[in-house]
Amino acid sequence: MCFIFLFITEICSCQVNTTDAQISKTSMESKKNNLFIRKYNLSSTSDKEIIVEDAWVEKIWFNKIKYGKVVKEIGRGCQLCFKLKQKATLKYRVDNFDSWLIEYNQNQRYLKAMSYVGVSYGIYDLGFPNCYTPDTLVFNLIQRRSTGSDIIEEKQGNIIFTADQEKEKK
Repeated sequence: MCFIFLFITEICSCQVNTTDAQISKTSMESKKNNLFIRKYNLSSTSDKEIIVEDAWVEKIWFNKIKYGKVVKEIGRGCQLCFKLKQKATLKYRVDNFDSWLIEYNQNQRYLKAMSYVGVSYGIYDLGFPNCYTPDTLVFNLIQRRSTGSDIIEEKQGNIIFTADQEKEKK
């Protein structure tokens, strides 16, 4: 009987990513799981095609297997998460991520070591090592194109997020 339990536990853990930091699918899911820190809104963008569906900061978390069940374990730091509406005409699509970048504006001093936004599970994310969340976040939109052996990166505009004034009560 013990062998069967261990076997089932091993099968379940093979399909759960317990190594990489995870991201909530929405700010509502983040709130439900007590991970939510702060909501952000799109303040402005130079590309009118960009529509932000949701933006929030949450605690960094990982999936762990305990007693055969998947549980969330809080890590160190926080992460900005945001979803852009994915339209076929949008240059900055998730499925086209190798041809462009979202760069945290270097004029802001908070994240010099981790300045590029990543994509996980269709959601854009950027880690904050100390959970400091400024009221305004500025990102550069950078188009990448290949010319023979060189890759040229050109700034195309920006995205500016402004934090909601209300923080989640802890």
